[in-house]
Amino acid sequence: KDERVPAIAPLEVDAGAGGGAIPRYVLFLTFIASLNSANLGYDIGVMSGAALAVQEAWNLSDVQVEVLVGILNGCAIAGAAVAHVIIDKLGRRRTFTVSCCVFIFGVLGMASAPSYGWLLGFRVVTGLGVGVGLSVDPVYIAEVAPADRRGALVSCSEIAINVGILLGFIAAYAFRDASPDVAWRTMIALGAVMPSILLVLTFTVMPETPRWLVQKGRVAEARAVLFRLKAKEGTLDEIQAAVREERERGAVGWSTVLRPKTRGARRAVLAGVGLAAAQQSLAEEALLFYQPRILLDMGEPRRRVYGALVAMGVLKTGCIVIAAYRLDRLGRRPMLLGSIAGMGVALLFVGVAFSTSAPALAIVSIWAYMMAFSLGVGPGCWLVASEVFPLAIRAKAMALATVANRATSTLIASTFLSWARAMTYAGYFYFFACLAVFVWLALFFYLPETSGRSLEEMAAYFEEATGGEAPSGGDAAAARNPMGAARVVADEGG
Repeated sequence: KDERVPAIAPLEVDAGAGGGAIPRYVLFLTFIASLNSANLGYDIGVMSGAALAVQEAWNLSDVQVEVLVGILNGCAIAGAAVAHVIIDKLGRRRTFTVSCCVFIFGVLGMASAPSYGWLLGFRVVTGLGVGVGLSVDPVYIAEVAPADRRGALVSCSEIAINVGILLGFIAAYAFRDASPDVAWRTMIALGAVMPSILLVLTFTVMPETPRWLVQKGRVAEARAVLFRLKAKEGTLDEIQAAVREERERGAVGWSTVLRPKTRGARRAVLAGVGLAAAQQSLAEEALLFYQPRILLDMGEPRRRVYGALVAMGVLKTGCIVIAAYRLDRLGRRPMLLGSIAGMGVALLFVGVAFSTSAPALAIVSIWAYMMAFSLGVGPGCWLVASEVFPLAIRAKAMALATVANRATSTLIASTFLSWARAMTYAGYFYFFACLAVFVWLALFFYLPETSGRSLEEMAAYFEEATGGEAPSGGDAAAARNPMGAARVVADEGG
């Protein structure tokens, strides 16, 4: 057998005895990978309080606060843009290592920054680590997850983000009455704890995925990992066969991702990347980062404001745990559509709350918004992205989806105070309530149901969904990579 050929192949793992239980080792690896997402979550949560403390300590303007909050997501775009090179060259495991090192350096630098300029500089570094980390999490989990449990396991990444957000909210609440300078430095420094733990685990117990190992010709190691994953008999042969097929088709470059050759491939890329952008298009991070500022401006006392923040974190995390278990059973499409509809209604009531000066209604409506987000589009975004992209371009396409997601988030987070000042808080939320209608319609007409299909079947399914012919017989190999209708010679980065 030709064991040294470059490619990655879909992996199917038995769900365990009786087809129900997920192997403990798969759960363990999912937990490790999800720690990376918790890093981002903590930063989001803690900045809701830290940004206010920095503004008080250094007398920053609203524009400076917007830049401080939004610059992380902007720099995450750069990290995501190069993530595919790191993921393909160094492997999934070492990509986690790189992400952690960059994140730790940035966080500790922020906590010790002597001035606003230094603080922004180290936040840029942190953003680069976030961008790389967000790209690799769902890829790693999807490549070790059983097909029938992929939804729940990939959603663990989003659960981890929400756990991190909740921990950040708790830290903000704990330091709400501390000296502003001590408060923000301590809150931010605590963000180095989780990436430090993950860094140790990447060197000690975390393995590389079988797909990447076969791609690099390390078949014996791939066989050992497959054994621990309880993979079904014949999986290694399937991987190697797909690897040979990928080699025969040749490498693909960015032109294949940006200009797919078939209708099904175009729809798959647009669905994954479009949903990633849509997740952040309805002001979710504006409410996460600025909820304390919003409620304080309504005249609510500080203790109640931060108490509402922690309560929101608990509700948000609880809902996303529920969603993780329902996405495979109810399907991606109905939960995503219901989520967007709920967010739109909640945004409408947030606007009404500001129009009528009703703080209690504002708090409840924000809670409802976050619950709707977490019950669908929160976990569903990255789940759909991890499973719809054709095999040969998965790393690049996932990086593109992350760029779209972080770019939209940057626009929202870095302009909220300015937009709200120009439009009023009520006008701002009315605008996004209307936008939710258009997002819902786009998903309704463009996103098909993707649950219950293996990664191998997904490309052929999208061809059928767009009116193309499903590959069969000698064309079965093309089903795994409809993007490769024409050979595109480019540097794949390994």
